[in-house]
Amino acid sequence: MIMKEEIFGPIIPIIKYENIDDLIQQLKTKDRTLALYMFSNNKDITNIVFSCLEFGGEAINDTVIHIASSNTPFGGVGASGMGNYHGYFGFKTFSYAKTILTKGKIDNDLRYRPYTDQKFKLIKKIFK
Repeated sequence: MIMKEEIFGPIIPIIKYENIDDLIQQLKTKDRTLALYMFSNNKDITNIVFSCLEFGGEAINDTVIHIASSNTPFGGVGASGMGNYHGYFGFKTFSYAKTILTKGKIDNDLRYRPYTDQKFKLIKKIFK
């Protein structure tokens, strides 16, 4: 049952592997995860794993600090969730920015037909 759904502790699965390609293929059969925690001192191996898999966040040789840091984004992908939270990232995720424009009282005929050479020259001058 473990690793068939997301795990929210206090259990952490340990997957032993002999061949990195086999490990990646095995993990690719699983759903994308909220986080991937990898314990290894081999930077080449961790770089390969992290570049081949899709997940919300990663931590190397640690677990708690990943969620505890309020200055880094924390969040999932796919069924594991969209967007990030914590600090600025949470503000951006849970905010919706939109433009509200009110037409001004002065309307310039430069934007209306007929588009004459004189209007074209004036517009070019404005945008220089």
